[in-house]
Amino acid sequence: MGSGRIFRTGDLARPAPLHSRWPGRPRSTPRLGQRRARRRPCHDRYVPGARDRADRLAPCGWTGSRIRPGPARPRPLRLRDGGAEHLDRPGSALTRLFKGALFVGLCLLCGELALRTAGALWSPASVLVAHHRIHDEHLGWRLNPDYPDVDEWCFRNDSVPEQADVVILGDSQTYGYGVPAELSWPRQLSALSGRSTYNIACSGYSPIHGLAIWEDVVSLEPQIVVAAVYAGNDLYDTFSLVYGHGQLSHLRTPDVALQSRIAELEVNNPLAEQARSVTRMGRRPWPLRDVLRDHSALFHFLRHLANGQGSAALTGRAGGTWEAAQQRARQHPDYLDALDGGADARTTLTVTKRLFAMDTSDPRIGEGLQMTLRALREMSQRSAEAGARLLVLWIPTKELVFAPLINAGNRPRLQRLIKAETRFQTRVRQTAAELGVPCVDALPSLRRSLEDGDRPYPESADGHPTIAGYASIARVVADFIAVEL
Repeated sequence: MGSGRIFRTGDLARPAPLHSRWPGRPRSTPRLGQRRARRRPCHDRYVPGARDRADRLAPCGWTGSRIRPGPARPRPLRLRDGGAEHLDRPGSALTRLFKGALFVGLCLLCGELALRTAGALWSPASVLVAHHRIHDEHLGWRLNPDYPDVDEWCFRNDSVPEQADVVILGDSQTYGYGVPAELSWPRQLSALSGRSTYNIACSGYSPIHGLAIWEDVVSLEPQIVVAAVYAGNDLYDTFSLVYGHGQLSHLRTPDVALQSRIAELEVNNPLAEQARSVTRMGRRPWPLRDVLRDHSALFHFLRHLANGQGSAALTGRAGGTWEAAQQRARQHPDYLDALDGGADARTTLTVTKRLFAMDTSDPRIGEGLQMTLRALREMSQRSAEAGARLLVLWIPTKELVFAPLINAGNRPRLQRLIKAETRFQTRVRQTAAELGVPCVDALPSLRRSLEDGDRPYPESADGHPTIAGYASIARVVADFIAVEL
């Protein structure tokens, strides 16, 4: 038959009529008074090669019932020597793909609109569909006031008081990442000391952020202002605030050559991109992740369902086994180091991440250190003018807390980190001494908690303290205030 003519599937049930085999022959028509012969039903059609009645009925889709629906829509065939070949209509695969993508897109759009409407009309739903941070022109971001335990100023407090005895400035270590609000160390400090506290802290902050909203700080008429300096990333966060968000520009170096060098580095190799690469352990970020995180209600709703409890920053960190932490460390040996010091002294070190944020050989991190010291001087002066006392609190990294349990001789990067953090702490202590400002060190209290088996840090790579760790920080501050202030 060659590559011949195109027939429908049903046409295979009988031979092609004569007028189709010989196109020049006219179609026969019935004479006047005669009716065209009724076609035989499908099951009577001749099927070449059929051996029994079942074979003859197969082309009609007969399944044994008296109802024989036949094919819903015949597909075109091309007859060839040795068989028949189904032909798809031109563009049908592309059309199906387009329709499928359009359907999925419409579903996502409807879901996004529905979640946004629910969040706008019902405030409890906003927790499920919005990021826990919102944009702020002075600080870069603040907490979302629609979330629980966030006050009108968008900080983690029950409410904004008319007066607070102690105002605390810091980052996520002071915010209380990974635990409920009532277990953060500022809340525990209030319970231990009997003094009212107000917490101005958020992940990505440093105590220097308090200078950007100093009018709000002094409006609370505090007796004590605590600048909680965290060694792990405050130098980077200070640089990001001043150079990235354009705040507190008076803290920048007057050295024109250094400013030019910093500008050149930011163009060629931005510090924020390096920080993201280290935080993600070298993995490339999903290009649309940041856009969806900042603008999509559906993204946050699905993430909430996946986590089962929402943001760990506001509720609690997810649990995990030590075996899982060890396996993750083996997968990322350049970034993670699992330390097994016994059942109560297990954790995962993040030496590379911490060393990056304290490497003052990078002019930008070095500038972050100098701006931190300048800011402490300014905060001391402004506190005195407002009738308050400044207290500097030193919060160490988890790596430094665990250092006595580690053979640093086999870990050169850890040795560098310990030296860098010690230098940073020395500079802060010296500056505080020059200003006549007390400096409280939380390191001994955290190490004592570790020795007592209280597990001040989790087994995972999370560098934030546990409830016991936050309690250790609160105790050392409360003891100092009770005796010295």
